[in-house]
Amino acid sequence: MGKRKKNTGSAGGLREADSNALRAEKPVAAKREHKLPEEEDSRASWLAGAWVMLMFALFPLIFTDHYFNILQTKDVTFIVLALLLAVGMGIVYLDGGRKFRPLGSREDLNRADLSVLAFFGIALIATLLSGKFWFQALTGIDGRFVGLFYIALITASYFIVSRNLRFSGKYLTVFLAVGLLVCLLGYTDFYNMDLLGFRTEMLPEQYAMFMSTFGNVNTYTTYVGLVVGVSGALFTLSEEKTGRLVFYYLVYLVAMLALITGASDNGYLSLAGFFGALPFVAFRSRKGRARYLLLFATMLLVIDYLTGVSISKAGKVIPLYGLFLVIGKLPGLPVIGAVLGVLSLVLLYREKGKEAVRSPHATLWLRGYAVLLILAVLALIGLFVYANSLPYETVHAKFGMLGDYLKFRNEWGTFRGYVWRATLDEYSKLPILNRIFGSGPDTYVGYMVTNRWNEMNQITGQFYDAAHNEYLQYLFTVGPFGLLVHLGILVFSVRAAFSKARALRERQDGSLPREYSAYLYALGIAVICYAFQAFVNINVPVAAPLLWALLAVARAAE
Repeated sequence: MGKRKKNTGSAGGLREADSNALRAEKPVAAKREHKLPEEEDSRASWLAGAWVMLMFALFPLIFTDHYFNILQTKDVTFIVLALLLAVGMGIVYLDGGRKFRPLGSREDLNRADLSVLAFFGIALIATLLSGKFWFQALTGIDGRFVGLFYIALITASYFIVSRNLRFSGKYLTVFLAVGLLVCLLGYTDFYNMDLLGFRTEMLPEQYAMFMSTFGNVNTYTTYVGLVVGVSGALFTLSEEKTGRLVFYYLVYLVAMLALITGASDNGYLSLAGFFGALPFVAFRSRKGRARYLLLFATMLLVIDYLTGVSISKAGKVIPLYGLFLVIGKLPGLPVIGAVLGVLSLVLLYREKGKEAVRSPHATLWLRGYAVLLILAVLALIGLFVYANSLPYETVHAKFGMLGDYLKFRNEWGTFRGYVWRATLDEYSKLPILNRIFGSGPDTYVGYMVTNRWNEMNQITGQFYDAAHNEYLQYLFTVGPFGLLVHLGILVFSVRAAFSKARALRERQDGSLPREYSAYLYALGIAVICYAFQAFVNINVPVAAPLLWALLAVARAAE
C-alpha cells in the first residue's frame, strides 16, 4: 500500500502495489426454536451476542498506526476476538457438561454449514499439499493473512455464533449505526478534511487511495457495499415505525455518498448486485416497488450532485472518475432522478398506513422484471463480445470512456486484465494435485514472485500479490472444489435467509416476529452485494470477517 514521506510502510498497511494498482423449497411450517438448558443457553448466547457486537462496533473503527498497519491491526483484532469467543465457549462447555453443544448437532447442519465445513477441509488438504510454501499456506504471512489459521478461526466463529446467538434486530442496528459513522468519515475524506489526521505522514498523491478507518478504497467500498445492502433492503422491506425507516434511509443516503466518492470499481458491482436482486423481493408489494424507486432515484441524484461537486471544486476535492463520472455527465440525469423521486413519493403517499401485502399483480411484476433483467444481461454480453471483436482504438472512438470497460486487454480494470491472464496461466502449470486442491491458502504471492516478477513489473509497473478476483484467487489457492464450495456458502446462505424471511412474512413460521423477515432479506441482499464486488476484489481480513459475521447472524435466525 502507501508509504510515509520517509518510510515505505509495512506490507499489511499502505502497500506499494495497492497504492498504484487499485482505485475498487418452499416455506415450511413453524420450525422448532433452539432450546438449550436455560443457564447454559443464556451464557452461550451472551458470548455469541457480545462477539457480534464487538465485530460490528469495534472492528470497523479500530486502528493503531493510521493506515500504515491497518491490515495487521484488523487481522489481530479478529484473531483476538475469535480466540476469546472460542475460549469462552470452551469454559461454558466444561462447566455445562455433555448436554451443552457449542457447535450444535448433526441434525442442525444445512447446506451452507456443510459447505463451510467442506471449504475448511479442502483448505486443509491444500495446505498439506503446498510443499515449500507450507508455512505461508498455514499463516498467510506473505499475502493477506488468509491462511489456514484464519480459515479455521472463521469456521469456528461461524458455527459457534450461528448455533448460540439469539437472533435480534439490534445487531443490525449497531451494524448500521457504526456504518453510518464510517461512511461519514469517508465522505469527509472526499472533501480532504482529514478529521482523524491520517494523512499527516502520507504523500499527497496517495490521498485518494485510502479512506475512513478501512484504508485502501477497495476494502473500504467492500464494507460500504454491505452497509448499502443492509440499509437499502431494510428501508424497502421493513414495516417498522417511521423513525426507523428514516434512520434506514439516512444510512443508505450517506452510504451511497460514501460508495460513489470511494471511486472504486467494485462499487459499481455492489450496486449492480443490490439493484439487480432487490426487486425479486421488493416488487411483491406496491409499497416495496415505491420504496425501491425512491432508492434508485436517490442514487441518480447523488451521482449527479457529486459529479457537479467534483467539477466545480476541482483541486479541492478528490475527483470522480470512471463509470460514475460517465453516468454523472449524462444529459437529463437530474431531471430523470427528480421525476422518479417525486413519482416514488406520490406512490408512497397512496400507500400510507397500509400494510405491505402481496399485490394482485405481483407475479406479473416479478416475471416482467426477470425478463427485463435477462434481456439487459444478454445485451451487455453482446456489447462486450462486439467490442472485443474490434481494435481498442475503434472501441474507444465508438464508446469513449466506456470503451475502457468493454474492451478486455492487459490494461483492463487497472491491469486486472493482465493479472487474471497470468493467474490462469500459472494455474495451468501447477502439478495435477495442486490443480485439483489448489496451491494452498494465500500462497498466490509466492508463485507470482517466483515466476512473474520481472514480467509483471515490466507490463504493469508494479507487483500484484493477489489475483484481484476472489473467485480466481480461490481457484488458484484451493482449487475448483474449494471454489465451488465457497460459492455454495454464499448461494445456500442467501437461499436459506430468503426462505426463512418469506416464511415469516407469509406467517408460515412463528419462531420469530414477522417484522424480522426484513432483517433476513437484508442479510441476504448484503451477501449478494459482496458476491458481486468479489469479481474484481480480494478477500482480506479487513472487511471479509464482517461478511462472515453477517452470515452467522443470518444462520442463527433459522
